[in-house]
Amino acid sequence: MIRKIVYGFLCASLVCIALVTILLILQNRKLKTAIEIVTKQSTNLQHFVDSCQAKEQRIQDMVTTIVEAYPLTDLSPHETRYYCILIDDFAQRYNIPWEVYIALIRMESNFDPTHKSDKDCRGMMQLLESTGRDVAKTLGIRYRDTKTCWYDVVNMILGCTYFSEEAKKEADGKPIQAAHLKHAIRFYLGGPDYPRKVGDNQQYIGEYSSSVWSETSNLHHMFKGIQISHTDSMASWEEKK
Repeated sequence: MIRKIVYGFLCASLVCIALVTILLILQNRKLKTAIEIVTKQSTNLQHFVDSCQAKEQRIQDMVTTIVEAYPLTDLSPHETRYYCILIDDFAQRYNIPWEVYIALIRMESNFDPTHKSDKDCRGMMQLLESTGRDVAKTLGIRYRDTKTCWYDVVNMILGCTYFSEEAKKEADGKPIQAAHLKHAIRFYLGGPDYPRKVGDNQQYIGEYSSSVWSETSNLHHMFKGIQISHTDSMASWEEKK
């Protein structure tokens, strides 16, 4: 009788030990999974913070570049930063150098949102009503005749989209290269039929494209110089810590 009781007790103990072991294993797995999730979230959060810091520094360097390149314009630092945030979004989305957008605006309107050409092109990026209307439709932007193109930010969104999409189309699924950008610059000025234009018109398109590309190159070199200077300053500061 006693043996049966002892045997039963031992069996019950073994079952309890087994259950406890199983529970501990499950808890350990849950804990391990929880740790992995927290670690992954921490890594993602750090990546997000690093990305935000890099963007903020890039925007600041863009503003410094533009202010130094065009000291005689009426752009305020606040406006410049506002425009740079928008331009940087396009540059990152299409993987296009931000400098080419600024060079286009410089050539088109010299940063004057109220500029109107003798061909009735309007705003920062000198859009025709027909072009602005077509691009706005593709973006789902409500287009109001005679008004929409005069809003500087909307004008830039429409103009940058028009230019970027043509460069993307020319690249045909490949990374956008200098040749695609140069085509898009000519397209932006001369329209879809620019290759068929002859004489003075073709010469003007060529000169315009060269000027925009030269402006882009100058801005790029200034921007890189500012970044190098900033990096050197940070390294010097770290050494003194």
